[in-house]
Amino acid sequence: MSVLRPVLTLLVLALLAAPSFAESDTEIEIDRPADELSEELTNPVDPEDPDAVDSALVFTSNGGPAAVRCVARNGNGDRVGHPVIVKLPADGLRWVRASDLSNGTDFVGSARCTSLGSVAGSGFVVGPHGATNLRVSKNRTRLGRHGKRFTHHLRFPVIASY
Repeated sequence: MSVLRPVLTLLVLALLAAPSFAESDTEIEIDRPADELSEELTNPVDPEDPDAVDSALVFTSNGGPAAVRCVARNGNGDRVGHPVIVKLPADGLRWVRASDLSNGTDFVGSARCTSLGSVAGSGFVVGPHGATNLRVSKNRTRLGRHGKRFTHHLRFPVIASY
């Protein structure tokens, strides 16, 4: 049993790390701290593009360190941009923009994120008239038949960047 647990953990990590996309797709890591989120929410207007709208996907670690992998999809369910990795310190907060996921492409769609480690999600649409909350759903999947570890799945059903 003691050998089986590390093997299962490595298998799950490999499955999470192996994207279901072509091998040429690259993941990018975003490390945007909480103080930048505060600035984004209090001063949302970009002077160069005052009509711009973006979504902020916010992740908070529930205890230990965690890593989150997110993929965006447009309204037709097609993948937009590239996968993004966010590493969170223990009890820490990090966030990404929808435009990070889409590589700057304008879109309205959704995002799915998976983490190892317990993570809570929040979302905001940020635009010229301020910010508003987004709904985020969460579920978890047990690793192994009797495992005490879980993968956490966050779904941001509506996000936008334009």
